[in-house]
Amino acid sequence: GFGGGATGLAQAGAAFGATGGDYVLTPGNGYKYHTFTSPGNFVTTGSSPVEFVLVAGGGGGGGVDNSASGGGGGGGMVISSGFVCSAGTHPITVGPGGPGQTGASGALGTGVDSVFAYTGSGSATFTAKGGGGGDGPQTTSNGGDGGSGGGDGGAATQPSQNPGISHITNYGNASNTEGGGGAGEVAQPNGVGGDGQPAPGYEYPIVFPGPVASPLTPYSPTNNHYAGGGGGYDGQSNGNSLGGGGAMLPSDTGNGNPGIDLLGGGGGGAWYPSTATGGAGGDGIVIIRYAT
Repeated sequence: GFGGGATGLAQAGAAFGATGGDYVLTPGNGYKYHTFTSPGNFVTTGSSPVEFVLVAGGGGGGGVDNSASGGGGGGGMVISSGFVCSAGTHPITVGPGGPGQTGASGALGTGVDSVFAYTGSGSATFTAKGGGGGDGPQTTSNGGDGGSGGGDGGAATQPSQNPGISHITNYGNASNTEGGGGAGEVAQPNGVGGDGQPAPGYEYPIVFPGPVASPLTPYSPTNNHYAGGGGGYDGQSNGNSLGGGGAMLPSDTGNGNPGIDLLGGGGGGAWYPSTATGGAGGDGIVIIRYAT
């Protein structure tokens, strides 16, 4: 399981070693964590079971079309357990969020994939898909496809996230409203983005030391969700999803709020005037852990 200590995994053998990541932590819960907030290499010697979470960049929010807008979809999210990692240099890609759009943009702000390109024995590529961009909902275009769909009917493309791999669980949902879909659920009525997905054992503050913790403080310790959908504006109300989705609030005018970086949140849709721009999607993250 992903919660609690390391009893659910075989202990990493003495011959196993790993380097890489922007932050490497041993917080005393039986695991060592390698957190990538930017691209790099996870370099291993020996062989050990590892677990990982991949969160792609969130989709950017859509621009205004007749006083309505679509939120960006949350980045796709992938959780793996029971994977045995052998020696090699394994490239890690951390997807940035998609840009916010202006006007009836046709959902161009798709986030970028996060990837664990495993090069060891039985090499494989594990991918979390970038979130779909939001659209100006009253155009003929839908929100963009992605790990979760962008506002105004975007459809998630989870089947393209690691089909047929037994140790992988894929998360992502469609939009179907002005809000963007989230990793945990579809978008909700009145422009509210879909909630993100929790990942017990990977929550703040374990993997966010030092200054990285500051923008995530409001999301801890109870709101440890990744890849929430961005809020859209549907002419009635709008609002945040649980877990980092950007959103327009009823009192806002102008540009949409950005998704939260390192959570892969979708950007909020713009409201008014017509020159306003949707919020950028939040950057993704890759976290790898193994028993010590």
